[in-house]
Amino acid sequence: MEKKSQTIDDVAIVVLTCQKYSDILQHFFILLNKYWPDCNLKKYVITDDPNPTELGGNRLSYPELNWSGRLKSGLKDLYEKHIILLLDDYLLFREIDNEKIHNIISFIQKERILYYRLVNIPLEKHTESEICEINPERRYGVNFQAAIWDKDWLLSILPEEDVTAWKSEVFIAQKYRNNYNSNTKIVGRCLYDVSEPLVYLNGIIKGQWYPKSILTLKNSGYNIPQGNRKTLSNRELIYMFIVKIIRQNLPDRFRVFLKNKILHKLGFNFFSDD
Repeated sequence: MEKKSQTIDDVAIVVLTCQKYSDILQHFFILLNKYWPDCNLKKYVITDDPNPTELGGNRLSYPELNWSGRLKSGLKDLYEKHIILLLDDYLLFREIDNEKIHNIISFIQKERILYYRLVNIPLEKHTESEICEINPERRYGVNFQAAIWDKDWLLSILPEEDVTAWKSEVFIAQKYRNNYNSNTKIVGRCLYDVSEPLVYLNGIIKGQWYPKSILTLKNSGYNIPQGNRKTLSNRELIYMFIVKIIRQNLPDRFRVFLKNKILHKLGFNFFSDD
């Protein structure tokens, strides 16, 4: 029997959220509708809220589960074969080219791509092509930034234990790296797009408003009230900047030595040893 060809109906947007982030979800959908008004993909919201508010998309609620458990349960309840996975604090601030997204989806379906990251994060330099394969040696090359996933493959690489978002991301990144050479089905099928067809701002970092993102949105005409959520302090922003510089410029061997031999002994905890 001839295999049925996939269509745009086989793709859905999945937004992962939780009760603690309910204050940002309404802004997510307002900005999604503003900057992607012609989006015709079905939308789902996966949450732990037992009484989720209908702000946009079909609600899938799993109150008893942690982050990865909710994601796995939600994916199993969907019939779509591919998903655009977004987090609730990914706030759009530029127009989305709907036709380009559809062309990417067609390419993914035709070439059986497993993972197509829509942003260049972590930043890759000196790329000669718009669409590039993710280097398995790249730290967090496969991650939970905005991407189009083959749903079954995502289910296969998520941790068996029900863990947090951070631990889940460490797990899938390491699994991709460890399985790359032993699984030929992965080779050439995990990509990232240098042109960044879906650009967004991180609204919340470490549970607090990220002031640069809030200011950027305000300057574009959209104001997000602070409410009861705190805003990152200047001290925290400086610390984050230093960490970013170290990650981007410190050789891997020295960075691992610094974490495992020095910082661990000083009481710092990390999600991974690399």
